[in-house]
Amino acid sequence: MYLTMYIHLNPLDYDFKEWRIKKITNTKQAFDYLSNYRWSSLLDYIGKKNFPSIIQKDFLLSRLGNEEKQKKEITGWIESFDQINKENLNRNVTFE
Repeated sequence: MYLTMYIHLNPLDYDFKEWRIKKITNTKQAFDYLSNYRWSSLLDYIGKKNFPSIIQKDFLLSRLGNEEKQKKEITGWIESFDQINKENLNRNVTFE
C-alpha cells in the first residue's frame, strides 16, 4: 500500500515540494492537484477515466478497496502530513 501511495503522491513534486518533508499546509489544494494531474494513474483509481484502456486496476482495487476508499486513503495521507507538521511545530521539531 505504501508504494502505491508514494507513486500517486509523486506529482506533488511539481507544485507542493514540501510534501517530501511532510509539510502540506492545504490538503484540499494538494488533493485537487493530484486528482487533476493528467499523467497519473491515480485518476483511474479514484473513478476518473484517464487511461482506462491501459490501466489494469482490478488487482490493486481488490486489495486496497474501491474508488471511494482510494480517495479517502490519499486524502488521509496528505492530512497526516499536515497533522504531523502541526504537532511538530508545537514541539519545535523539524524534519530537515
